[in-house]
Amino acid sequence: MIPSGIVVPLVSVVAERGSVDLDATLANAERVLAAGASGLYLCGGTGDAAQLRERDRRAVTEAVLPVAQASGAGVIVHVGSAPVHESYELAAHAMAAGADAVASVPLRGAWHQNLAYYGQLGAVAGSVFVYHMPPAGFTATFEQLSELLELDGVVGAKVSDWNLFLLRRLVEERPDLTFYSGLDEILAFGLLSGARGSIGTWSNLVPGLFVRIFTAVAEGRHADALELQAHWQRFLHQCWRVDVLSAFEALMARRGYADGCFRSPSAVGPLGAVEIDRLERALAPIEAWEG
Repeated sequence: MIPSGIVVPLVSVVAERGSVDLDATLANAERVLAAGASGLYLCGGTGDAAQLRERDRRAVTEAVLPVAQASGAGVIVHVGSAPVHESYELAAHAMAAGADAVASVPLRGAWHQNLAYYGQLGAVAGSVFVYHMPPAGFTATFEQLSELLELDGVVGAKVSDWNLFLLRRLVEERPDLTFYSGLDEILAFGLLSGARGSIGTWSNLVPGLFVRIFTAVAEGRHADALELQAHWQRFLHQCWRVDVLSAFEALMARRGYADGCFRSPSAVGPLGAVEIDRLERALAPIEAWEG
């Protein structure tokens, strides 16, 4: 089942020596699913996949899938890796373990290599999402994305792009496929542009808010969705004043959800107690909507 709605890109909680605290990771999975998330996205950027060993990525998939399946949630596993052959191996492993689909960022090489890459992923997994993420340097034009979406096995894309016109064009071009919005700062706007759901980092912390926004859009209560989005953007503005990922990691730790979310080397740095307290005050009214 390809999930619609809020798909949480689950944190792979940091354990000793950079391995994964599977107990804490599973506890997070259970918490966000109980809050109404309809799916999980494993071992992506928020899951710190670039800093995980292949065996840890396999362990996360094997541990989390039964939890998701027990709740009726869908699972997408990000398998992008270097060397490329590991991507194919991770894709085969994820599907054998029971995942609903896999996903990958494009390769950084020539475009014809991406066509071959996604074609092979489609052959291995059967259901593949393209991960379009210009803020991290993984980018493609509308024409290039359309070309990928024609490949056998490609079932949609995660679009982490400020360009909502691009998202809308893709939705209009391929209404038969599934598109997710990937930037929390424009969550409601991505959904209003036709995304079938969202895969955004902060849904780990406040899944209930994300579910409220998605539900408001789905029910046609667009003014309610935009009001919630405005409150959310004001909070994120405070996070961007420091460092948005540092803020996320600090708040996850404060609540005991994850001692750490991102491994070294990482651009994420620690925040001071005064900064965290200010963010706590900004987040308090939003967390009041979590119940």
